[in-house]
Amino acid sequence: MSEARIFKNAYLIDGVSNTPCENACIIVTGSEIVYHGKPDDRIFKKYSDAALFDLQGMTLMPGLIDTHVHLSLHGSPDYFNQMIMESPTLA
Repeated sequence: MSEARIFKNAYLIDGVSNTPCENACIIVTGSEIVYHGKPDDRIFKKYSDAALFDLQGMTLMPGLIDTHVHLSLHGSPDYFNQMIMESPTLA
């Protein structure tokens, strides 16, 4: 079995196009996206032994990462406790 994975029937938001792509296909090998777009029989033949996932119209946003960051906080585990203890309304 190949390490490739095919995600088909996706509602693709690629972060580049102005409009989402319905019934899209995404092929991933390892951690790299090697194809995205409309289904293509030629590409399916190339990855015929890939694991196949039918997303049934679910939204897929490749490359999305957690961008919820508070740049003013340094992120140590003690910082939250310190912030609570120094707050007159929370302590």
